[in-house]
Amino acid sequence: MNINTSKIKQNGTDEPGLKNRFVVFSIVLFVIILVVGSIAFILSMRHIVRVNKGVELSQILDIKQLRLESSVEEKISMVLKMANSPVIIRHFSDPDDPEMR
Repeated sequence: MNINTSKIKQNGTDEPGLKNRFVVFSIVLFVIILVVGSIAFILSMRHIVRVNKGVELSQILDIKQLRLESSVEEKISMVLKMANSPVIIRHFSDPDDPEMR
């Protein structure tokens, strides 16, 4: 009976040591996976934000360019109409004419 009891005690003491090592290994592995996953997530988000900022800036630039073009086109068409006016043509053909002043 002593032989069986001593084997049970040995197995009983070995088992908690193995369980403790397994738990520690599991916790360390979990922490490593958590840290690596977090770093990958942060780097991925930084890249996505950088790309989105570039796209947004391009869109804003296109909108501003279209607004400027429409504003300039209106003014150019007005100037061209004024340039075809007979009064303007007479003024620039003879700028010293007192009647045109």
